[in-house]
Amino acid sequence: MGITGLWPFLRSCGYEAVIRSRFIQTNDPSSPNSSSSSCQVHRVDVLSTFYPAIRSAYVNHSPDTAHQIVERAIIDRGIPMTATLYVDGSPPEEKKKTTQDREKIRSDAIQRAQTFLDFLETRVNSNSRVRKRHFTRIIKAINTAFYWTSDSRTLFINYMRSRGWNVKECSTEADVDIARDCKPDDIVVSGDSDMLAFAAEITTIWRPISRSQFLIYHLPSILEQLRITRAQLTALCIVSKNDYNRNIYLLGPKTNFDIVKSLEGKGTCICLGNRLRTGRNSGSSN
Repeated sequence: MGITGLWPFLRSCGYEAVIRSRFIQTNDPSSPNSSSSSCQVHRVDVLSTFYPAIRSAYVNHSPDTAHQIVERAIIDRGIPMTATLYVDGSPPEEKKKTTQDREKIRSDAIQRAQTFLDFLETRVNSNSRVRKRHFTRIIKAINTAFYWTSDSRTLFINYMRSRGWNVKECSTEADVDIARDCKPDDIVVSGDSDMLAFAAEITTIWRPISRSQFLIYHLPSILEQLRITRAQLTALCIVSKNDYNRNIYLLGPKTNFDIVKSLEGKGTCICLGNRLRTGRNSGSSN
């Protein structure tokens, strides 16, 4: 999920991400199709980038077929075989509340799906007319209830490795491992805006959108447009609503940005983030 509203906030501040298609061959070092640098690595957050394809594949097909469908989705996006694919592990303890909320959403969706199925069965048995919406709401509920289980992920990882792909099975969130492994020239492929929060060597993010296209986010250009430092951007991500933090009530990205931007010095911003995180953790333990 990432930081709520961060992508549109960047656009509202005047930053326009460059649109690129996998079909465009380019010498731009930030392109997944570029071979301009032999040291460049493409680091792909699989679940964040390909979640719709994963959900559709594993809901509607057997695991063996689903593996193939997801691999084809990766290839169709133009991801090179030299890329490193990162697959999420278990949710971290810090995301316990978010994890519980998502489990509740999935549980409720399963109950709705069963209710809709029972209703459909009743209509069929009574020879009543069955409409498209009766199927649509079942499909919607099933999609909401989908969860890519650890067993399915392990089978997918084994399949992809057998096909020659370089896959890293992460102990927890993929973005943590990507940020740890990333070098300045590497390309991060992810739809997760959390990638903007790491005070690491991430400089270029390729965010997937429809029609096999990407929006390219260049971190130095973002900082220049917003006129803030990397530490201030990290602080903004920490205090805004995300998977770890509920945000201060009534403060959206714009207000948080104005507050963070008013602070001076790298140390001040990092201390702000540390204080907010410490306060949240201590408060949640009471």
